[in-house]
Amino acid sequence: MSTVAAGGPVPPTGKTITWDGVHFFVVREGRGSAVWAVADLFAKATQRRGLRPQASRPA
Repeated sequence: MSTVAAGGPVPPTGKTITWDGVHFFVVREGRGSAVWAVADLFAKATQRRGLRPQASRPA
């Protein structure tokens, strides 16, 4: 089993990953009319690949 990512299949590691996200709901006249969802996909991708973001260095 593997997860298919933008860079190809990622083999399972057995490690738990977490990421933040938010949902926005629009309600008009008492009814839901729209939903937007945004997730921190960079955090998810770096955890799946075992990468850590490097701190930027001042120029």
